[in-house]
Amino acid sequence: MVGPFEAVIAVTAIALGLGFMALLTIKIFGTIRHWIDSRSGNKLPSDVTGKIKELERFRQRAEKRIQNLETIIVDNDMSLPEPESESYPEVSEENRTLQNKLRS
Repeated sequence: MVGPFEAVIAVTAIALGLGFMALLTIKIFGTIRHWIDSRSGNKLPSDVTGKIKELERFRQRAEKRIQNLETIIVDNDMSLPEPESESYPEVSEENRTLQNKLRS
């Protein structure tokens, strides 16, 4: 006689085995379908084609933004006068508000 624990194990094993076989069958048929589609010269699925078109539009918009930013940067560089000296103003010890407390 089969006990309840053994019956649960048997039913679980059968269910998992059938599920694995179904998954394996679906994958095999998907691979065969893809192979047939690639051999027959069929176009890409419409969802892939849509994503490619969307990426192309994004690339064009990004290039346009970059060109606009480059134009703005060049215009700003042309209109700014050149700095006469790159020295920084000296700050006296009395005017400093920050102090390095680690050195004291």
